[in-house]
Amino acid sequence: MAKTNSDLLNDFVSSKNRHEVNDIMRFYADNITGKLAGIWLKNGKIAMQGVTEWEAMMNPIYKISHTMLLKDTARCRLVESNEWLRLMGIESIVYEPFLITVKDDRITAINTEFAIDSFKKYQNAWTTIIDWIHENHPEQHANFFVNDTFNYCRTTARQWLDLVKEYQKTAR
Repeated sequence: MAKTNSDLLNDFVSSKNRHEVNDIMRFYADNITGKLAGIWLKNGKIAMQGVTEWEAMMNPIYKISHTMLLKDTARCRLVESNEWLRLMGIESIVYEPFLITVKDDRITAINTEFAIDSFKKYQNAWTTIIDWIHENHPEQHANFFVNDTFNYCRTTARQWLDLVKEYQKTAR
C-alpha cells in the first residue's frame, strides 16, 4: 500500500533525525532535485548524497509543524538545530516553506528556503566561519570548494566541525 505524503514526510524527517545516510537516501528518486534557496541546488540522487552526508554529520534534530498536503506535495515548517549552529550560539533555524514532492513513494523534489530571521543568523555565522577559515587555514578553505562551489560531503563536514571548534577556542 502506498504511503500518504504525510506519512512519507514524517518517516523522512524521522530518518534524518537518526542521521542514517543510507536510510535517508532510500527516500530519494534517482532524478531528485534539491534546492535550498540562495545556498545550494543539487540535481540527482548522487548529488544529494553529499548534502545528506553533510547534514548527518552535523547531528541535526528536525521538527516539523504547520503541515499542508497538496496532490503530490507536502508543505511544512521545518525547524533544525545542529552541532555547528549550537557552537555558533544559534539555537535553531527555520525553513519555511519546506516542500517535498512525491511520485511513486519517492521524493522527486525538495525545495526550501530560510525564514528571514534564520537566513540572517545563518549567513552571519557562515560568513564569520568561512572568513576565519580563509584567514587562518587557507589550504583548508581551498579544499572546501570545487569549481567555486562548496563541497558538501562527510569529509568536509568533519573538517568544518573541527575548525568551528577551533574557532570557538580562539574566539573566547
